[in-house]
Amino acid sequence: MFALNDFISGAIWLAAVIALGITGWRAVRQGHFRAVSETYYGRKAQNLGAICLIVAVIAGILFLQRVLAIVLLFSISQSGLFFLLGAALGAYLTLRYYTRTA
Repeated sequence: MFALNDFISGAIWLAAVIALGITGWRAVRQGHFRAVSETYYGRKAQNLGAICLIVAVIAGILFLQRVLAIVLLFSISQSGLFFLLGAALGAYLTLRYYTRTA
C-alpha cells in the first residue's frame, strides 16, 4: 500500500512542477492565461503566470529535496524506487500533453 502512495506522490509532484512551470511561462511570455472558466489577457495574465512560476519553483525545491534524500542517502528502498518511477511517469504524461497542445 505504501508503494502505491509513493508512486502516486512522485507522479503528482513532478507533473505539478512541470504543468505550473509551462503554464506560467506561457502566460508571462504571451500575455494569455486560460483558467477553467475565465480567460485573462495582458498584465493580469502575466501576474497569474508569475504566481504559477513561483509556485512551480517552490514545488520543484520540495521535489528536489525528496529526490536528493533518496539518492544521496542511498535509500533506494521500495518507497524511493516507486517515488522515482511515479515521477518519471508523471513527467512523461505531462510533457506528452503539453507537446500535443502546443
